[in-house]
Amino acid sequence: MSRRGNISLSDARDFEWSQAETFPLRPYHTRVQADLEGDTSRRNGRCNFLENAGYQATAGFLVLVNVIIASIEVATVGPTHQVCQVLDEMFLLFFIVEYILRIYHRGCRIFWLDKQERTCNLIETVNVALGLIQTSVLPFFMKPEHLRYIGILSFFRLSRIFRLLRHSSFVWTGDDWFQYLSGGVICLNAAVLGFETDSPAPAWWWVNQGILCFFVFEIMVRLRLEGCKNFFTSEEDLFWNWMDFSIVLLGVFDLWAIPISSLLFGTKSTSGFGRLLLLVRMLRMLRILRLLKLVKAVRPLYSLALGVTQAMQSIFWVLVFLVVTLYAFAILATRTIGHAKFIQEDDDLPPASRE
Repeated sequence: MSRRGNISLSDARDFEWSQAETFPLRPYHTRVQADLEGDTSRRNGRCNFLENAGYQATAGFLVLVNVIIASIEVATVGPTHQVCQVLDEMFLLFFIVEYILRIYHRGCRIFWLDKQERTCNLIETVNVALGLIQTSVLPFFMKPEHLRYIGILSFFRLSRIFRLLRHSSFVWTGDDWFQYLSGGVICLNAAVLGFETDSPAPAWWWVNQGILCFFVFEIMVRLRLEGCKNFFTSEEDLFWNWMDFSIVLLGVFDLWAIPISSLLFGTKSTSGFGRLLLLVRMLRMLRILRLLKLVKAVRPLYSLALGVTQAMQSIFWVLVFLVVTLYAFAILATRTIGHAKFIQEDDDLPPASRE
């Protein structure tokens, strides 16, 4: 009798056979072990849609919309502020329901013991706790004129995007269509800079917000794919990587950090912080450096820039040669003509030459 025949029905519930009968018995995966190993096949009937890339992207988009609504909520008063406040509470309800479903999906024990998910779960716990404090606690302790600043706490929900960055491979960002999209956004940004200079309007603020969100997403995806160490130390793209990161960082200070700081601390120049904000505002002119991203996005311009960079050494020595040649001929002309070495009488020279 084979070894399979010696297995009772009760033993079959706890052990399973591998494809080769000679292999020893191994324990059957429980739900706990399957969750720890990321085996979604053992989670049938439990909120599997939470692990889908499509749902993660939708949640990330909702977070961005929530942050935009929170910005309007902080910057406005009256009916617009009330509408944005209601929408913000609806977003909070969505994240609370998602948080509860995720605990149900993973299980309370796995929700905290899974090392790969612990950081993301902790971030979501903090976001839900801040949302509950924002809507249920702070209104009873803050002054009425300061209540509109409560929406600033909603900005912390941007940390929800870390889960999207962790679980998505973003290999599609290397496709041609995304590169074309990136080049189109850079061209749009260049056009907006010109229109904003000639015709200032409040609408450009929203356009700049969308462009900055795209650039922030792009730089975070590149950090996710290349790794922080390789991104900042790669010899091939060292200059471009640092330039992209600096431009995005200045944009974040310009459009996000400065307005929030102005609402919280004011902009008085007598304080040290006010002078710091004044200095950072002066760096707004550096947004024009985004035009350099167009050079990298368009392949012919990038090849031309590389050629010019590699030819800079030769151009330098050509300039040195021209300067030396002109300097030698200038001395020769001055000594022979200017000092009248080949002219017998000074009256033959024009008055301008004698001077």
